[in-house]
Amino acid sequence: MAAAQPSPLELVALGHQRDGDRLTVRGVVRNPASGAAFNGLTASVFVFDADGGFVASGRSPIDERVLNPSGESTFLVELPNATAVSRYRVSFRFGDRIVAHVDKRDLVKR
Repeated sequence: MAAAQPSPLELVALGHQRDGDRLTVRGVVRNPASGAAFNGLTASVFVFDADGGFVASGRSPIDERVLNPSGESTFLVELPNATAVSRYRVSFRFGDRIVAHVDKRDLVKR
């Protein structure tokens, strides 16, 4: 029998701010109770232009050094020279491995 895979991380908040040509992406990631502990988890942001072309990427450790099951942490990634950015994608990494996550942000009713 194969070992059970830990539950994916949960992205519970995400936002961005522009200051001149700098883009700052920040958010909150949660490790569910059934998740594995992560020591040294990083947030990665890939940015794209209006045509979908890759512009740049940035990476930064999450604020909590160890993200235990049931824990939450904020993160902040700054990208300079990001004037041509139209959209971005966030992922999480542990060493050289991508860690699965699901979008658990509340939907905003418009």
